[in-house]
Amino acid sequence: MAGEIEHKDSLGSEQIIKPGDVGFMTAGSGVTHTERTPIAKRDNSEFNIHGYQIWVALPKEKEEIEP
Repeated sequence: MAGEIEHKDSLGSEQIIKPGDVGFMTAGSGVTHTERTPIAKRDNSEFNIHGYQIWVALPKEKEEIEP
C-alpha cells in the first residue's frame, strides 16, 4: 500500500488515512465529506495512492438516523 489521503466532514472530523488504516462513517441524515491530498503533500511532487472507498446502504428504516 502507498500514499495517504485527508478526510474532512461536516461534523468537524479530520483524519489522515494512511496505508493499513480503515476509516468508517455512517452518514445517516446528511453528512458531507471530502477526501483530498494532505496539505503536506501539495508540493507538486508526484506520489502514488492506492485505496478503496466502499459505500454500504443503510437499511431503509435507518436512512435518516443521526450521523
